[in-house]
Amino acid sequence: MYSRYKKQFQDARDGLCKPEKIKGFKINEKPSSIRENTRITDISAMSGSTNVNNVLDKVPATWKSKAKTFFFRFDTDGDGLHTRRDYEEIVNRLTGYLKKSGSNPSDDRLQGLKHTFIDVVWSEFVAGNHDTGSNRKVTLQEFTTNVAKKLDEREYAEAVCKAISTHYFDIIDINSDGSISLKEYGDFMELFGVDPKHAPGAFESLDADCNNEISREEFFNAMQNFWLSMDDTGFGACMLGPLIKW
Repeated sequence: MYSRYKKQFQDARDGLCKPEKIKGFKINEKPSSIRENTRITDISAMSGSTNVNNVLDKVPATWKSKAKTFFFRFDTDGDGLHTRRDYEEIVNRLTGYLKKSGSNPSDDRLQGLKHTFIDVVWSEFVAGNHDTGSNRKVTLQEFTTNVAKKLDEREYAEAVCKAISTHYFDIIDINSDGSISLKEYGDFMELFGVDPKHAPGAFESLDADCNNEISREEFFNAMQNFWLSMDDTGFGACMLGPLIKW
């Protein structure tokens, strides 16, 4: 299956996203770039500066490309900005997907989705805990800066990655068999407007043991690698499809 979709990786936009797996990577451990106490950017060394350009200059272009990819994949109205409404729409789409598939999410589950994507991801990471109302508009540069700064709170960032990956996994695994199939992942990507032709390549970047299914552990590790590793290749790098070059 790997060789079948290798060309799709090679044809990825701007050639950034490559299909190679991290050699020797085991699904029960994090990639070395995450295990080591590295930071996306050493914000603490910037003497309190919050200037967007100063922060972005200290963030590797490889990581910024991943942030840019997320930004445009989840700009639900395509206006080139992130707003609270984008994250409310993410919750609406996930909820609608569950209902369409025959699942009736409980009130607790709905509240959990809203808390994670609106109170935490939108308010804390994207808006930077500043003016988080419906009129706030966040540009790509501000998004990248705010998220990079928040990710330097490593333990909290890992906990948030785990919460997000748990929500996504339980929704994508629509038949609740404990793993995600290529079709399930393709349906999920299409929910957010990603061309279905990119699904096989994205799926490959998560399937660390190449057994044609994604386990919960693989998905969680891929989410961590996407956000907390500075690499643009390897496990999980293409989980949202081809990377968009910064």
